[in-house]
Amino acid sequence: AAGITLEAATFKACMLALLALCSTAGRQEVTFKAIQAALDVPEDQVENWVVRAIGAKLMEGRIDQVRGVVLVSRSTQRTFGSSEWGNLAAQLASWREALGQVKQTMAGHEGLAATAAAAASATGGKPTAVRA
Repeated sequence: AAGITLEAATFKACMLALLALCSTAGRQEVTFKAIQAALDVPEDQVENWVVRAIGAKLMEGRIDQVRGVVLVSRSTQRTFGSSEWGNLAAQLASWREALGQVKQTMAGHEGLAATAAAAASATGGKPTAVRA
């Protein structure tokens, strides 16, 4: 049978199903029930599969046993098509916007610091109030 055991094939099939489910979640929650249905395993085995996927570095996330969910932060994708490129472009645009806001904030603080330094220099080093 081409050197593949039933156990190995089952393991790969379950991992692919878990990763497919988690990749559609993005940075979302996936319920134990959804994982159980996707993997067709008993509920008491769900955590074991998630731990195995995390241990194999195929996904990153946290298990919330109380709520019965997995908080997915990253998962390996089987393919990287136009949909995934679109998601990546949106994420990069979001990061660019956030970095632009940080840059503006930093520039504002640098301007205040320069104004304060100039005011201190003009008064012979005595502190003065600087208003933005």
